[in-house]
Amino acid sequence: MNTTQQQDRSLSTDLVRSYLHSIGRVPLLTPEREIVFAKQVQKMMTLLAEKEQLELQLGLELSLKEWAEQVQMSEAELNRTVQQGLQ
Repeated sequence: MNTTQQQDRSLSTDLVRSYLHSIGRVPLLTPEREIVFAKQVQKMMTLLAEKEQLELQLGLELSLKEWAEQVQMSEAELNRTVQQGLQ
């Protein structure tokens, strides 16, 4: 192995070591938080699917107010639910 190959290998090893070290500092989700996030995403996806279906049936794009009325939620609650699902 020549000097350039040794340097490349050393650099590659250092980058991997640095990456593994840095990801070790990031806290992982607990099983409970993972379930909460999954439920938030599922709720958002359900709401978006309902909106899409309603828009197809009605032939127009729903405003936030109309969408909220159709899914029987307040505008604030609908907006919060969608935002939580996007996190």
